[in-house]
Amino acid sequence: PKDTRPAVDIALVENADFSDWDGDLPEGWSAVDTELVSKSKDKGPDGGPVVALAAPGDDGYNTFYHILKDEKLNGGRVRATVMVKADKADTVVVALGFKTTSEPNDSDIIRSAAHSGSGEWEEVTVDAEMPKNVREGSAQLRIVVGFV
Repeated sequence: PKDTRPAVDIALVENADFSDWDGDLPEGWSAVDTELVSKSKDKGPDGGPVVALAAPGDDGYNTFYHILKDEKLNGGRVRATVMVKADKADTVVVALGFKTTSEPNDSDIIRSAAHSGSGEWEEVTVDAEMPKNVREGSAQLRIVVGFV
């Protein structure tokens, strides 16, 4: 049978348009290596702010992420669509990561999709069926750049 449950509203991501900045990062967002994240002088396809992400060398990666609001996550479907521009295939990945209360080794469960490397803006969409036992505060929208 067709799944008719609604996807979770994108409002789970605050400051999704990167309009508000707190120092070197968009407000509400974090990065593994903050020195490799900056506000680009370029504009996005909608004319809005752009975050420039870099990786630390040819064999490294950097993760830019936002912890999702917990409401409506357990047992729901989540779809994240991010506008991404990259000039090499599979070097920018959009992912939804989360932990469950039943994972004994505390590992992330991740669903992801990658940019084609066309050098153009592309919508990169990732969908996840969230289990009923997502650990509170663990769900993240991640943008990973570099060797992945």
